Amino acid sequence: MLTSANRDAHVRAILLDDDAKDFLDNAEMKSVLAETKSLLKRKLDILGMDACLMSMAEIGYQIRESADYAVGSEEIAPLEGWPYDAILASLVKTPTMTPCDLSTLIVNKYLES
Repeated sequence: MLTSANRDAHVRAILLDDDAKDFLDNAEMKSVLAETKSLLKRKLDILGMDACLMSMAEIGYQIRESADYAVGSEEIAPLEGWPYDAILASLVKTPTMTPCDLSTLIVNKYLES
């Protein structure tokens, strides 16, 4: 696996960690998600990507075997990100909602915000 110390200048960073001064690129994200699937012995229900440009078609293709649903933006997102208060309040109110319903709720609450 590549580390931030041995990447060439053409690699683009996603999943930035400002505290650790490191990041994952999309190939590393695919690897981490595959390992997570292996550890869980199933796909993630939802992969939420609350940052700009994280949900491009290429990323969706890379994570298709690791998550049943992906929620994110192909465009620039506001700095505040998702309205977690509204999303989590709805989830607390209806904790039995399906991953499909929660994914739809996240999108709708984001559009409302």
